[in-house]
Amino acid sequence: MASIADRISHLEEGPRLTPAASLVPEPQIVFADQARRVKPRLLDLERYNGGKSSQYPQFAGILRAKLKIDGPAIGNKREKVWYAFERLTGSAASRVYPWVDTY
Repeated sequence: MASIADRISHLEEGPRLTPAASLVPEPQIVFADQARRVKPRLLDLERYNGGKSSQYPQFAGILRAKLKIDGPAIGNKREKVWYAFERLTGSAASRVYPWVDTY
């Protein structure tokens, strides 16, 4: 019995182990604008100015591919619309801007 009593007193006298606050990780809040985005895989496409309508199908196809493949790197729907608009210049941008501005 003495050995059990010695063990109990030894435990009572020893340092008390409590969970350290540093062992519990604090949750980290990441805002959308701080989130790390995926890197784009395709190059930016050339700007389309609306001058040659024969170039539009190629521009539109490459733009669709860019938005599909690099969509996560570009962002949400609104950011994709503004990305597409940014690839327009001249009369093409003038025709599309009123629609983009209301979006």
